[in-house]
Amino acid sequence: QRNGLLEGLHLNVSNLRRYLAYVEGTYNGNPYHNNWHGADVTQRCAAILDAMQLPDNKDTRVHRLAAILAAAIHDAGHPGVDNNFMIKQEDQMAIDFNDQHVLEMHSLQVALHAICHKPGLNFLEGSRLDGKGNWIKFKHIVTSIVLATDMGQHFDLLAKFSAKFVGRHSKNEDQREAVGANLVLVLQVAMKAA
Repeated sequence: QRNGLLEGLHLNVSNLRRYLAYVEGTYNGNPYHNNWHGADVTQRCAAILDAMQLPDNKDTRVHRLAAILAAAIHDAGHPGVDNNFMIKQEDQMAIDFNDQHVLEMHSLQVALHAICHKPGLNFLEGSRLDGKGNWIKFKHIVTSIVLATDMGQHFDLLAKFSAKFVGRHSKNEDQREAVGANLVLVLQVAMKAA
């Protein structure tokens, strides 16, 4: 609320509260990948976004909301083992997702499906993100950020980020322009830092 996303995007607050309670309930009682971890990553991600001081416009609001949502859902339904274990066990989840980003895809499926298909959870209904085109764009951003949490992609993502930012853009204006042009990549790295 303090960052203006609720008002700026006209989100349905009642549905958002119900949705977040639903997401919390999808976290299993694992020693690490549990609801406390989800809340911790969400809080850290929000703090990083605040520190980034992104310009306040509809596009950056959508990206900020997507990053915060991605943080909240990134381990929803996590069984407490890693992707390699699921693949080696030929778990049904690994089969369903063709051994690609198994746990991340499962979390996305659990959390994003609920927005559209569970009554009273669509917090985007009536918002500035309502409508198929907006939903597809928003879902794509959330998905990109959650998939970046796959540790199998860790070094590739950091290399991509380093190639775009390390040793470049010495002026503040250049940095802001580079962040704007690569906002999803920046949010993926922010999520990993959270």
